[in-house]
Amino acid sequence: MPLDEMYSMLSEGSRIRIAEEGEMYPNFETWFVSNDVEREPLSSYGGAGPLFADRLARKLGIEYALVPAVPGVLSAFGLVTADRRFDFSTSRPLLLSSDRVDEINEIYDDLEARAHAEAPNANIKRAVDLRYQGQTFELTVDVPSGEITAASIEEIRERFERQYESVYGQINPDETVEALTWRLDAVNATPPVEPQMDTKEHSIEDAIKSTRPAYTEDGFVEHVVYDRYKLPVNESIEGPAIVEESESTTVIGLESRFRIDQVGNLLIHVG
Repeated sequence: MPLDEMYSMLSEGSRIRIAEEGEMYPNFETWFVSNDVEREPLSSYGGAGPLFADRLARKLGIEYALVPAVPGVLSAFGLVTADRRFDFSTSRPLLLSSDRVDEINEIYDDLEARAHAEAPNANIKRAVDLRYQGQTFELTVDVPSGEITAASIEEIRERFERQYESVYGQINPDETVEALTWRLDAVNATPPVEPQMDTKEHSIEDAIKSTRPAYTEDGFVEHVVYDRYKLPVNESIEGPAIVEESESTTVIGLESRFRIDQVGNLLIHVG
């Protein structure tokens, strides 16, 4: 049976569930600051992601969903506002030892010369991939600025062992540390860019466009339709609601509330 015929035979509820699952991966993110997913916000973006933010957050037991300003072009916005970064590296295995400081300084002198040629006036940050000799996996450790000295070698080893202990729970202080890849990042900062927000004072009534039925798990339910650009800041509004904007549409369920924060994010308190 052709796929379009199979799809036409599905109930509306089944179609919604398929759409939710299809949108879950490319258009949603969670930031796991803790191990408790319920405490972290669900961020939705893209043209279709905000349609399912409230329903998906409720399904996952997440209390808040966030729809950023300009969700339909969020990735493009991030691209044009990201810092210009150049990564340079040289693979040269060396034992991390004070008698190799001259070689290490030569490596970083060469990397810095390459960086200054590609990115003048950039902020420079150095690092190195380290492991205990004979091991398979490395940890990338920051390297102090300036000339590398015997004291710098000790500091680099201390940083490595702190990081190693945090990852593996122990250190091997008698083992030799080996360096493999020497790294340098050159970053030219991009001036901050903020989306333009409407500075006019608006009321909830100003933002109401109309009402219309929308399909839910309980059948068709009347929703109030709002213009996102006219929503007042920090005014809590009850669902069910549809929030329209030029790039996307957000659907808020019957038991949820939402508001616009000071920087233009739409925050949904999932009921």
